[in-house]
Amino acid sequence: MAKTSESVHSLRTQKGITRITSDNDDSMINKKLPKELLLRVFSYLDVVSLCRCAQVSKYWNILALDGSNWQRVDLFEFQCDIEGVVLENLSKRCGGFLKKLSLLGCQIVGDGAMRTFAAECNNIEELTLTNCKKISDSTCGSLSRHCKKLRVLKLDSCAQITDNSLKALGEGCQGLEQVNISWCHKISDNGLTSLAKGCLKLHLLIVKGCPQGIADEGMQNVAEGCHKLEFLCISGCTALTDASLVALGQGCTELRTLEMAGCNQFQDAGFQSLARSCHELRRLDMEECVLITDATLGHLSMGCPKLEKLASVQVSAKPTLATPCDVFSPRTTVHAIWRGHLPPTFAGGNRLDVRKRANSAARECEVAIDHQHVPMRRKFQGADIAINDHDYDTSSQ
Repeated sequence: MAKTSESVHSLRTQKGITRITSDNDDSMINKKLPKELLLRVFSYLDVVSLCRCAQVSKYWNILALDGSNWQRVDLFEFQCDIEGVVLENLSKRCGGFLKKLSLLGCQIVGDGAMRTFAAECNNIEELTLTNCKKISDSTCGSLSRHCKKLRVLKLDSCAQITDNSLKALGEGCQGLEQVNISWCHKISDNGLTSLAKGCLKLHLLIVKGCPQGIADEGMQNVAEGCHKLEFLCISGCTALTDASLVALGQGCTELRTLEMAGCNQFQDAGFQSLARSCHELRRLDMEECVLITDATLGHLSMGCPKLEKLASVQVSAKPTLATPCDVFSPRTTVHAIWRGHLPPTFAGGNRLDVRKRANSAARECEVAIDHQHVPMRRKFQGADIAINDHDYDTSSQ
């Protein structure tokens, strides 16, 4: 009898719950909370949660799909499923509310869908099109015509982008502040010049992996037009020479981060010019800048007092290196690779002593030690220096 009563009560409870949830438009939460508060709650939900809420009732469908909840959309998790029609429907739903959209890896999306997007979402401020293989100059033309508020644009690995895209952006999206055109191999100095002349507010520019297209002329025009530039990545642009560094030193005095890994034509003279004017530099990546000598460290230590990280600098194993290292700021981290067979004398005494010091440092910093090289971190006159002696043979110990 008790079980029967409990079953009936449970059934009534379930029916009650079913009745409430089946008539959600009149449910308690909709009566107690005004539309504005419900919209505020929905504004914290991600794309998946919003789509689920849209299936609860007609009222929630209207609220969940309200454009105000779709100001920032990241479709990376659905990159394999996002087709042109999906983007077109999303654009029409969001309209002028959409301010930030990431289509990272959405390789099916093409110029047609982007044309609709640009026309419908003309208030877009941040757009990520990284690795969208079907995107071409037509998309940048559409953005130029409609999206005047665009501030951040990522076009890295969009292989079909050419100089025409940069010309269109320079003419129509002059409010751009951050641009990434890495691995766009069809871009040359002409496109970079058009972008620099039109987008004077640029403070971040990434042109990584353009070994042939970008040369000194393009970089000189960037330095002349983009005086607000704070972050510049030219890693892999192997055609650049000291002329680019001289131009950057003269025109981009606000530079804080400069990445130039693989730029193997840079020499001491270029860094001297850079250090003479770019006193705001915080981070430098000089991996594979093989022509520089200890003199470059001297120029940087004297001219860049705010330097915090100096990565992958290759220097000769000479005692004179202690002099520039001594004057680096205490907060500066230097990652050095010694070219000689032995670390310089200030790095520690004999081979056995160096090995012991390296193992001790590795235990403190959790760095693995093998028999091929000796990674080591030590303090020299307050400067934190990471040492990699790849030529140091410890097999004989």
